[in-house]
Amino acid sequence: RSLDGKLRDFKGGAFTIARKSGCKIVPVTILGNDEVFPSNAVMPIKPGNGVMKMVVHPAIDPAGKNDEELSTATRDAIASALPETKA
Repeated sequence: RSLDGKLRDFKGGAFTIARKSGCKIVPVTILGNDEVFPSNAVMPIKPGNGVMKMVVHPAIDPAGKNDEELSTATRDAIASALPETKA
């Protein structure tokens, strides 16, 4: 979660683990989280009437890809469901 709801850089550890284990990465985009549960809130500020949406993208097979390629593919998938102002 970011302070302004924008997609930030990823840390590489998860991609290294996926590549070394052969485990597929399933990118997930969560929309509306920054409005329902801002990063500075202890509890959701719009429970019950806030709207969030989850987009589950196709799995990314790590076979034959390096960490940077996995990160880019994951970021592109997540960003594809975000409004331009958040990507």
